[in-house]
Amino acid sequence: MSVAAPAIFVSDERIPSLLSNFMDTIINLMPAEERGQWIEKFRKAVKPEADLMKVWREFVIWLLNDPADGVINRVGTEKERNLIQAVAQLCENGCVDADIWSDARTAAANEALSNRVYSSDARAGKAVNLYRHDGIVYSRCAGDALFVASRVASVVAVPNVDINQDVLTYAIQSVIHHAVSAHAYVVATDTFCKDLIRTVCFRQAEKLLQLLHAAA
Repeated sequence: MSVAAPAIFVSDERIPSLLSNFMDTIINLMPAEERGQWIEKFRKAVKPEADLMKVWREFVIWLLNDPADGVINRVGTEKERNLIQAVAQLCENGCVDADIWSDARTAAANEALSNRVYSSDARAGKAVNLYRHDGIVYSRCAGDALFVASRVASVVAVPNVDINQDVLTYAIQSVIHHAVSAHAYVVATDTFCKDLIRTVCFRQAEKLLQLLHAAA
């Protein structure tokens, strides 16, 4: 899935860029006819006095580790689950050690790339060590799920690093894209399910709206 979204909330100085890029990306993945109402819902829910970085952290933890909606449900090995849980735990703990975040990013990214290799080999008809659940090969889904963890770790690790702002924005936006891909990609048919993309986007929007309303 490509990462290109017109700016909606990023110019709003009340909202941290990590959160506003999430909001923009979710909105721009929605069907065009649905976007206006969600833009208005988000605008009304933003409270300038609230801790919006806490909203970002809680949303990320949910995105990664929720028992029902987290990308952790799209992986199949204990190692993969541990890598995703490790990033969620760092968010939960409020870790500020860039080296720890960098290590978590590298570990998740390496495992994600390994999954992508397996997926490519499978489509080429090669015998590889893929795992199945309910008849669906989960290798590419697991790769996207792990990229979510890696991207989250990368955007938290970089505040004290000299990095191009466009690169940082891409990383923030790609968290959402990989999360949607993890849920909506069906490897058995090598396609994205458009209905699932819509469902996942709206579920993300609903959760973010819930957190914004609850923020203090």
